[in-house]
Amino acid sequence: MVIVLDGASFTISWMTSNVFKSVNWFSKYYWSFMYVNEIPTTPSVLMTMFTGKRYVEHRVWWFDSIEYDELNKFRFVWDEAEEESLKVIVSPIPFCRWPYYKNFALLGEKSWKLTFPSHKDDIIKVTEKLHKLMRLNVIKPWNLFIAYYILPDRLYHKNKEPVESFDELIELIKVYDYAFGLAKDLLNVAKPRKWLVVSDHSYICPDEFVENRPPKRKTVHIPEALSITNLPPAPKRPIEVYYWIKRCLHIA
Repeated sequence: MVIVLDGASFTISWMTSNVFKSVNWFSKYYWSFMYVNEIPTTPSVLMTMFTGKRYVEHRVWWFDSIEYDELNKFRFVWDEAEEESLKVIVSPIPFCRWPYYKNFALLGEKSWKLTFPSHKDDIIKVTEKLHKLMRLNVIKPWNLFIAYYILPDRLYHKNKEPVESFDELIELIKVYDYAFGLAKDLLNVAKPRKWLVVSDHSYICPDEFVENRPPKRKTVHIPEALSITNLPPAPKRPIEVYYWIKRCLHIA
């Protein structure tokens, strides 16, 4: 099982592991700082994690870098698993504007609503809907389950500006307790023998570093991520997630 907590910082997670119960629950497992040696955006990093291809090969750097139908030209790690007659479930993942998912029952929910909530939406309520679906899907038979959560990243972007006060920072950090609580709960429901919790980047870079970059300004994040697992070694680079999964599934 792989659980992605979008935007979770290794530094903040590690510093709060003695403060928040949900984060502290993971402290007895194997942690690693993951340096994002890819373009630090969600589509770019997740493509590397799940295809085993670096950015120079997949060339996906933003949500509009690739169309949904074009994803078929890539061989994802779950495709390799299915070729070995293994059962896979993949929750909605935002490689592009239209989220990709596989064998995941949405039960009437819209995949794009769960991964691209608007600034008017209550992010926590959206996440609660997604988590309920995760709990229902995870009790099905599977050999590989990929779970993607929009927190804490979506709260970085909710106001479109970096936090500017100590109180805002505290509120953001509290979200880590909630996000790790979701991961902990899903692990307790699923009880996988092997699991990995990862993130794809950290906080937003200040605007002055990216506003003048051609062809047009896009959000760029700090290239710092984390990995936590019960099966060491914990990945130290995004591409190592791909090989961690293959090692667990015993596929060449």
